[in-house]
Amino acid sequence: MTKRLDLRVDFAFKSLFGTHGNESILAAFLNAALRFPDEKKIYKVRLLDPHFNKENQEDKRSILDVHAQLEDGSRVNIEIQLNNKHDMEKRTLYYWSKMYSSQMKEGMDYGELCKTITINIVNFRYLSHMHDYHSTFQLYEREQKLLLTDMLEIHFMELPKLLIKCRNKEVDPREDQLVRWLLLLEASEDEEITQV
Repeated sequence: MTKRLDLRVDFAFKSLFGTHGNESILAAFLNAALRFPDEKKIYKVRLLDPHFNKENQEDKRSILDVHAQLEDGSRVNIEIQLNNKHDMEKRTLYYWSKMYSSQMKEGMDYGELCKTITINIVNFRYLSHMHDYHSTFQLYEREQKLLLTDMLEIHFMELPKLLIKCRNKEVDPREDQLVRWLLLLEASEDEEITQV
C-alpha cells in the first residue's frame, strides 16, 4: 500500500483548505457541508487571516485552522480536532464569538454583522447521545423551538460515526458529497475507503 498524506493533521488540512490558490477546493467542501440549495451555492470564498490579535497582554492568542468569508459576507471557521480535549463546546463558542465580534468596526451598525458559521470535524465520538455523524446547532427557544436568529450556526462532523455508517451501508459516498469529502480525510489509513 502506498503511504498517503494524513489530511487530518493540522498542516495538511490547512494546506488543502486554507491556502491561497485552493479557494475553489474550500468552496466545494463548504457547498457539501452546508448543503445550500442550488441558488445559494458558494462560488467564491476569500481566505481571511486565521490569527486574532490579543486585545490585552494577558489574553490568549487565537489561531483558527481555516477562516474564510463567503460572497454574502458570512464568516466560516473550519476546525479539525484529532483528540478529545473535553473543551469543544467552550472552544467553539470562543472562536465563534471572536469571528463574530471581529466584524464590528467603529461606526458600524449592528445590522451589518454577518452570519458566522463554525464547522468542527472531530476524529472522536463527541455527541454520544446522537447517532448522526453531522449535527447542526443554532439558537432556538427551548419550548417552542423557535429560531431566534440564523446568525449563529455550529456544525459537528464526527468521523468515527461516519465510518460506522459507511461500513453498515447507511450512507453512500457515491450519492453524498459531504460523505466523500469526509472519507477523503480518512483515506490515508484505510485502503477500503481509498478504493471507494
